[in-house]
Amino acid sequence: MMSSRMPRVAAGVCVLLLAIACSDSEKGKQQYLENGMRFAAEKKFDEAIVEYRNAIRIDGRFGEARWRLAQAYEETENFPAALQEYVRAADLLTDNVEVQVKAATHLLLSRQFLDAKTRADQVLAKDPKNVDAFIVRANATAGLKDLPGAIKEMEDAVKANAEDGRVLTNLGSLQLSQGDSAEAEANFKQALQVSPNSIEARLALANFYLSTKRDAEAERLLNEARTLSSAHVMVNRMLAGFYLTHGRPNEAEAPLKAVAEASKEPQAKILLADYYILLQRYEQAAAVLKSLGAGAKPFSPAVLRLAAIERAAGRHDAAKKVLAGLIEREPKNAEALTTQSVWALQDSNLEAAVASGRAAAEADPGAAMAHLALGRALAKNGDAVGAIAALKEATRLNPRLAAAQVLLSSLYLASGDRTAAAASANDARRAAPDVPDVRLALARSLLAEGKAGEAEVELKALLAKVPDAQAANALYGLALMARKDPAGARAAFNRALEKDPLLPEALEGLTVLDASTGNTAEAISRMEGLIAKHPKEASLRFISGTAYSAAGQRDKVEKAFLAGLQLDPSNMVAYEVLGRLYTSTGRLDEALKQFEAAAARQPSQVGAATMVATLLEMQGKRDEAQKRYEAIVAANPRAAVAANNLAFMLAEQGGNLELALQHAQAAKSQLPQNAAVNDTLGWIYYKRQLPHIAIPFLEQSVSSEPKNAEFQLHLGLSYMKAGQTERGRAALETALRLNPKIAHADEARRAVSEGR
Repeated sequence: MMSSRMPRVAAGVCVLLLAIACSDSEKGKQQYLENGMRFAAEKKFDEAIVEYRNAIRIDGRFGEARWRLAQAYEETENFPAALQEYVRAADLLTDNVEVQVKAATHLLLSRQFLDAKTRADQVLAKDPKNVDAFIVRANATAGLKDLPGAIKEMEDAVKANAEDGRVLTNLGSLQLSQGDSAEAEANFKQALQVSPNSIEARLALANFYLSTKRDAEAERLLNEARTLSSAHVMVNRMLAGFYLTHGRPNEAEAPLKAVAEASKEPQAKILLADYYILLQRYEQAAAVLKSLGAGAKPFSPAVLRLAAIERAAGRHDAAKKVLAGLIEREPKNAEALTTQSVWALQDSNLEAAVASGRAAAEADPGAAMAHLALGRALAKNGDAVGAIAALKEATRLNPRLAAAQVLLSSLYLASGDRTAAAASANDARRAAPDVPDVRLALARSLLAEGKAGEAEVELKALLAKVPDAQAANALYGLALMARKDPAGARAAFNRALEKDPLLPEALEGLTVLDASTGNTAEAISRMEGLIAKHPKEASLRFISGTAYSAAGQRDKVEKAFLAGLQLDPSNMVAYEVLGRLYTSTGRLDEALKQFEAAAARQPSQVGAATMVATLLEMQGKRDEAQKRYEAIVAANPRAAVAANNLAFMLAEQGGNLELALQHAQAAKSQLPQNAAVNDTLGWIYYKRQLPHIAIPFLEQSVSSEPKNAEFQLHLGLSYMKAGQTERGRAALETALRLNPKIAHADEARRAVSEGR
């Protein structure tokens, strides 16, 4: 019997203990909730969050604790956490309309439009006149790309809540999005009439006035709003922005200070610090930042700015130390790594600039500025192909990044791809039409395309605003040269050199002018004088080489370009000049030696290595050249010139046409408008018995370079194979007229005579 009673007694004790435990848990979670509410009432939201979390640990389905936790997160501006807790609270407190509206609002702000609309509908089913739910639903509908439907819903809300300014304000915003500015303005004004003390109504109308260039009325409304609430964050931000964009920076300080004091978000203090940095008031900026950059977990944007202040003051070692400390703590901080790349480039430490730029792009592949920094470093380091790839990614991530478009344009120009250069320059102009560098990039591309008149128009517009802009004057001189106005060109070049005596474009322009008039002695004297004063300026050596070439002094041309390459080993134009010089004098072995030395000095650059392979090919050492091309492409698949040349070699040798096609397509992806690349791709398709696919690529090549006999021949043979006999005969006859000894000449003659 005893054995049968013991479990019963034990069971009874367990039930009793469980009841006591449950009672204690209930009291515990309630106590934590009350503690949290007390802290929240005292504005101690961090402490309140701890208490609410403790309550939730006891009971994960404690809806009120989750609601209060969401509110605390909102107060500390931790909006992702607030959204999560509002949604959880709404799922638990299904009859609490306030919680449902809050959850819907935060879903809307996080662009989860369908979920926001669904929850707003649920609220309106219980409370048909709920203004906040109407506003959420209409804006969610707009977010779902149904603007007319959104306006209809907000008009319904106005009927239900005609005296609520918020509804009218939101209706006006939606109407403005649809382009109905008159109706929008009427509703903004009506909102202010029905809610005369509404800050939101004033901000909406002020924003409307700013968008319609009615600045005085906008400023009046913003100041009225600030009078109503001097600490209102949005009001002060808008007012500060207004003053900064209207050339009144001193008046922006007070509202920015108000934002920094009122907002709990560290970024508000960063905004004030950036304002002080903009005005070069570095001590005040540092005072704001030090409170954020100190402690066990310093705020990294503050540390970055403190480092920048050190650098601006000329304390470069101190700046590097601060930045290195941040990167040591946060090795994946893309912004810090980007800054490190920029500084290394400024200090001419190219390898470090590339390494940091690459690390930044890897740390945050979505950071456009990281790819821009990498592109700049690669361009300066002579890796044009890698630079183009990085800059294209930067512009893909941020199509309005004009700086990347400008550099892309210059790189495309250097590669001979004038069409792509013009496209990038025009993209930059759409993004930032008033930036001087953008107009310069466009003018350069227009000059390269032979459109001197259009370039002149752009440059005149720029010089009207900035008459002393040296680069603009230099390009203007080039435009006038193209229009056969040597006197005007010389005057423009001299104006440019007054501001910058070493400006390459102006010096090159004067050199060409002197050469055209036979006055090479003056050009040489000018350049030799500048070299004596600036012996380490590489560009002067290259321009002097041009002057010596015009004077027929070949020995000095070689010495000038070799001296320039000692100072700037990445200058591919210099390599090409030397290559032509050595080739014309039958000294390919010397050329090969020079380029191999350059490739050894900078193994990461593909330019010199590609020239080595090209020279080997010119010497008839095709097997060795092919191995070099293959090594370049294996190390850098984006090496377009090497990939193109390798593809053509494979096609000519009757080798692996599939592999040749892959290399040609890789080159095409980097240089889409390049005539030689299009010719290679078309020739491979011809070899693969696909003339109809080949013809469009070959037509592009011939359109770009109609006097290229090889391009004409490839197109003609493709026309013939495709059955377009007349076109084929015309192209082949053109090719043979341009170069009777061209490769495949016998095949071309046979095709013409047979008419096939």
